[in-house]
Amino acid sequence: MTTGSDKARLFKVRPAIADQIRLPGGKKVGEAVAAADAALDDQRASAVEGLVQGVERLEALCRERSDEDFASIYPIAAHLAGTAGFFETGPFYRAVYSLCELTEKLGGAGRRDWSSVDVHVRSLRLILTTGFEDGPEAKAVLDGLSSLVRRVEAAP
Repeated sequence: MTTGSDKARLFKVRPAIADQIRLPGGKKVGEAVAAADAALDDQRASAVEGLVQGVERLEALCRERSDEDFASIYPIAAHLAGTAGFFETGPFYRAVYSLCELTEKLGGAGRRDWSSVDVHVRSLRLILTTGFEDGPEAKAVLDGLSSLVRRVEAAP
């Protein structure tokens, strides 16, 4: 049996942001989105330069082809994927993500397939050169990269 003092009490909590939204001034959602897009545009050139440098590092690793360097591919590709995804680089993002998948699967199988990595890296260079265009040519390149990843999955 419960007494009146044993009853639970409910309190309505009002988040501080609810009060802040009602304050006069500030930006409307459309204005905030436009300002964020403008800020991203200011950083885009620097981001693309970072993508170019990352691809150059991957190209150097592909020239060397050492077992020690193979472990460096995934972290470089993952960093590139983070930047590429943030700046909407279309086929570049999908190609570098494919490289991440490839190296993860190869590493999990204890294999080193520099030829497949090299095809991915050359594809990244091609996509950079064409300005991230997302057309039938890019689709064909991405389909080819996907087939390489599937081949690694199917290999014993």
